[in-house]
Amino acid sequence: QQTGGGLEKLAQKFPEMISQMQETQYQALGKMKKGVAPFMKMLPDSKEKELLELSIDMQDDYTYYYVKSNEMQNLVQATAQKAMEKTLKTVLDKVAKDPNKMVTYEEFFNTWMDTTEPMMIELYRSPAFGKLQAESMAVSTSIKNRFEKQLEILLEPLPIAPRSEIDELNAIIHELRGKIRNLEKMVDTQDEQKSSDTTSTTTKRGKTK
Repeated sequence: QQTGGGLEKLAQKFPEMISQMQETQYQALGKMKKGVAPFMKMLPDSKEKELLELSIDMQDDYTYYYVKSNEMQNLVQATAQKAMEKTLKTVLDKVAKDPNKMVTYEEFFNTWMDTTEPMMIELYRSPAFGKLQAESMAVSTSIKNRFEKQLEILLEPLPIAPRSEIDELNAIIHELRGKIRNLEKMVDTQDEQKSSDTTSTTTKRGKTK
């Protein structure tokens, strides 16, 4: 029983241990980054230096993303565990009131769903979870941007249009399309005005005759 209790406690603390390990790794990478920074400044500006800086920053972002993702997972697991404990208590209370009644799997599942759903919704709406989600989204965007920049530098010697130039061209095309639509509207308005003026003039001449 002692062994079983020890294993149960270890299982409960395991997510926290993983989170602490990742946090320690993130802090170690931060210290390493600070230690390398003076040497990076000594290197002359070049594509190789830029690639190295991007790689270091990406590794830092990856670790930070894992830390935040693990914190979110811990919140979900803790809420799920509380929901299961509450479900079991509800089912046991029903059995205690009527020992002869058999609780079916469907009843247990519905009780679990009715208990878990509002608790999860409350978690997802909580400021703590929202903050972690926003931080994860921000760092994932940073990873994407750094990767695209790294890829752009690597593909620069090749006859391939980089992403930044394609995005710039798309923006120019979108702007030109808007200007063309406005010009077409102006021309249509002028044509309608001319047609209206011609009709009015013809009508007046007819009345004069």
